[in-house]
Amino acid sequence: YRFPMSEQWKAWLKGNGEVMEQGVFAAFIEDRIADLASPEEGETMTYGEKFQTKFAEPTDMLQLSRGLQVNVSSVVKQTRNLQSGEAEVIYTEEHSDAANQKLTVPGLFMIEIPVFFMGAPVRFVVRLRYRSASGKIFWFYQIWRVDEYVTKALREDRDHVEQETALPFFEGAPEVGGTIRMGDGEAD
Repeated sequence: YRFPMSEQWKAWLKGNGEVMEQGVFAAFIEDRIADLASPEEGETMTYGEKFQTKFAEPTDMLQLSRGLQVNVSSVVKQTRNLQSGEAEVIYTEEHSDAANQKLTVPGLFMIEIPVFFMGAPVRFVVRLRYRSASGKIFWFYQIWRVDEYVTKALREDRDHVEQETALPFFEGAPEVGGTIRMGDGEAD
């Protein structure tokens, strides 16, 4: 049985890692606002420490998506030792907000959506990224450890079906011929 994926999962997976302009990102977040979740205390401590950043609340995500002023200042410093030919180049870029304070954008947010159609919701840690280029802000997100979340959801659903039906459960596909013999019948 090929578990059908939920529409929410398809939408988030499609945008995973895709760079979006501010307006496109804002529309995406507004369309998916019901999928955003507040981090629980244990998640905040575990993942906040692991990634050395803070979580955005759903309201923070909505505000960030609607607008952010980023002032960029950059400095390039180059030194060269003429005697040995050694060179050092140091490039520094700093981002500040509208009040000229150091800009701090949360690096994580949570979504809580079903992976499978009509399935139980699963909590996902999502990394939030932004870039400033040519006077524009670009956003993208990366769902952390997608494979682990999907495998866990699949196994939980598999175990539930096995317990409720009391039928044997097989993983994989037939190796040859495409037919599995089961008792009096056959199945492809």
